[in-house]
Amino acid sequence: MRSIRTKILVYVLSVVVVSFVVIGIISYFEVSKNVMGVTLDLTSQINKAVSGDIDETIHGLMNRIESIAKTIRVRSMDWEEAKGALHDLSDSESAFEGGFLSWPDGRTETTTNKTVDISNRDYYKVIFEQGAPYAISEAVISLGTQKPAFVIAFPVIKDGQRVGLVGFNVSLERFSELVSSFKPLGHGYVVIVDNTGTVVTHPNANYIMKLKLSEADSQGFKGLSAVGSAVLSGKEGVADVYDPNGNKLKVFYAPLEYAQGWSTMVVIPASVVNGMASKSVIPVIITIVIALILVSLIIFYVASRTTKPLVAITSSVERFGQGNLDVSFEVKTQDEIGRIAAACKDAVDKLRQVIAEAFNISAKNKDASENMASATQEITASLQNINSSMQEIYSLAENNSAAIEETSAGIEEVASGAQSAAKSAVDAAEAARNAINAVEAANEQMTGCTKQLEVVRDMSSDSVNKTDHLVSSLHSITDFVNVITGIADQTNLLALNAAIEAARAGEHGRGFAVVAEEVRKLAEQSSKAAQEIKGLMSDLDVNATATATTIKETVDTTMKVINAVEVTQKTLENATAQVTKINDSIQSLASIAEEQSASTQEMASATNQIAKDATRMAELVEDMRTALEEIGKTAETIARDAVGLDEGARKLEEVLSYFRAANTQGVQRAALKPLN
Repeated sequence: MRSIRTKILVYVLSVVVVSFVVIGIISYFEVSKNVMGVTLDLTSQINKAVSGDIDETIHGLMNRIESIAKTIRVRSMDWEEAKGALHDLSDSESAFEGGFLSWPDGRTETTTNKTVDISNRDYYKVIFEQGAPYAISEAVISLGTQKPAFVIAFPVIKDGQRVGLVGFNVSLERFSELVSSFKPLGHGYVVIVDNTGTVVTHPNANYIMKLKLSEADSQGFKGLSAVGSAVLSGKEGVADVYDPNGNKLKVFYAPLEYAQGWSTMVVIPASVVNGMASKSVIPVIITIVIALILVSLIIFYVASRTTKPLVAITSSVERFGQGNLDVSFEVKTQDEIGRIAAACKDAVDKLRQVIAEAFNISAKNKDASENMASATQEITASLQNINSSMQEIYSLAENNSAAIEETSAGIEEVASGAQSAAKSAVDAAEAARNAINAVEAANEQMTGCTKQLEVVRDMSSDSVNKTDHLVSSLHSITDFVNVITGIADQTNLLALNAAIEAARAGEHGRGFAVVAEEVRKLAEQSSKAAQEIKGLMSDLDVNATATATTIKETVDTTMKVINAVEVTQKTLENATAQVTKINDSIQSLASIAEEQSASTQEMASATNQIAKDATRMAELVEDMRTALEEIGKTAETIARDAVGLDEGARKLEEVLSYFRAANTQGVQRAALKPLN
């Protein structure tokens, strides 16, 4: 059979290991999910931040062009005057490759001294035909620099009429430098797509102005064509695509505000995103493993400390259960186990005294029963002699015998037998009184034993109450853990909001983002620790409830022992009643014997008148014979009671023989101390 410590270790460690495994699995998926969500959200925020920077750059260029369009020199629509203003702006802004001024008929003069017709250009139609406040064209290869560029154009308004159009070719090199400074998650990159779905910036120069979203699938980017329709429609989102090498990519796209139809895309290898989730899970797993090891060691230590006293008293309890009263319950603890050991020691001491007293009572009962049997035999023999004499007297009376001397001798013999019977009856009465006293003493010892068992029962009940209080305290601790978990969740939410705000702040919020991330991790660790404590409190709650059940079972067992002792008391009371009856019978026998003696004396004094009163004597002899028969019946009853008393003493010795001590004979002969 496995020990209690082994059972505790197996059961508790099984629950703990399973709990930690479940917590680890749940934590793995939850952390992976949360980290993935945070990573995706952070990348989306980065994409929005990049889009905002690009929008601000475009907006700044637009403001400068709009300001030129409102100058008097440009509004005059005199090319010679306007050309100087355009040159000044081109020289002051490196992003501008050159400017131009157009008239409503499409004729256009450029700062490169060329005259062209732009009436077929989309931005021209947007300004003059659609009445837009400004226009931004798609990206094209600049004829002057042979590099990607686009046009920002504003109408020239004079007296409320659109009298012309002023525009500038904007180089995309500045935007390429801007987006190249962003390295999302350390391995990602940012690309810009114009309103035709053409990639205008890319870390790989082979894709600039050559990769179109609508044709991306045919160029090896599986899934990117489907993303192109969402990008061109000005939507924001995230999608999974594959590059020509089969590597999975996470693509985050968002529209630009001022460049209508233009969008930015943040591209990050999916392996990087997944790797971040995996890296975030590793500390959690390490923490769980360390916590599992620590909890296992604590459980092993507590189980060993708890069960060590039990192991020490197990052999003593087993020997005590086998009836050995020479056991020792020495446990050097002050807890419940120590109190149980002390109670067992007191119970053994008191039981040893009770058994010694029982042995003495049994011996006295046996002696009394033997004396009663001997006296009864003598009485029976005497009665038989008397009965024979009475029959002889009756026969002589009927025959009117004159043998007065023989009659006198018979009467003297009857008187002698009556006196002997009276003496034996007195001795038997004394033995019966001694038996009554012995049984009453045994009854008092049983009463003391019952009180001690009731004390044990009260102590066990107190242990049950303390265990119930422990369970209530564990419930209170569980409530505190729930409060801690709620605080950790709120802290985690605040940290996430702080991270979002830090991402919006861009470069200036990176330090705050790191702090927010650390706060979030601490909140998650607090929540996990609270959950682990809650699991442990739950396990302790179950173990405390089981302990209360065991103590309650001990109380029930104690009640059964009390009931058994009460039954024994009732048996002793019945024995007292039986011995009392025997005593009464013996006293009655003594009285009859005395009456017999008196009658024989009267018969002796009336011997001289026997002849005259023969008929009367015959009647008296008949009456005496009847009385002797009654005395014989009483003697038989006394004999049966003596046999029953002897049998009870023998059975009591058999029961007491189950208990053993180092010196059994000494125990039987020892004088008892009062039970306290």
